[in-house]
Amino acid sequence: MLSGESERFDVILTDLEDDAMIVFTSERPGIKGVRTPHRHRFDTLPGYLTIHCTLELDANTVWRTPAGWGWMVFVTGVANLFYGAAIVAHDGQYDPETELELIERYDVTKWFAPPTVV
Repeated sequence: MLSGESERFDVILTDLEDDAMIVFTSERPGIKGVRTPHRHRFDTLPGYLTIHCTLELDANTVWRTPAGWGWMVFVTGVANLFYGAAIVAHDGQYDPETELELIERYDVTKWFAPPTVV
């Protein structure tokens, strides 16, 4: 994907309060964009360490969460990709039967759900 691209890049210094990313949620009513500063990664560090250091993620991990993409990106997504874990996504409304089918079909090894799903 990056073949032929330079391995050199310019470093841009940012402040903890500078925008790092915009996450779009599809929560009702309507789609909302949420701006998050760089410090957000530090704000979520205790939860990150609890979830990801305790669960021993690696390239053999197959991760699934029925949570919305906002949850997925901040709580699980980036760390899973960092450790080489696969993420099973689904483009549909949450349904317990479908969730169990996805877990079985893709041999999910780690599952995380927000309280609203359980």
